[in-house]
Amino acid sequence: MIKETTYYEVICDKCGERLCLDDITAWESEEDAKEALDYVGWQEMESGRVYCDACLDSGEIYFGESDNEDDYDN
Repeated sequence: MIKETTYYEVICDKCGERLCLDDITAWESEEDAKEALDYVGWQEMESGRVYCDACLDSGEIYFGESDNEDDYDN
């Protein structure tokens, strides 16, 4: 059987890293994905951009936004 599904992944807008929590990389709802990113210390900004803990600690994110035009763009 082939079945269409919808799932939610969390990807850092700076480096493109995909959130992996206990070998899980996709969640059934947006709310579950947001809970996962909060749990691991990633941050979603008011703009909707998401940053992993490594990028947040890098010093390249100011006031919740990156100043680098080379950010990951899927």
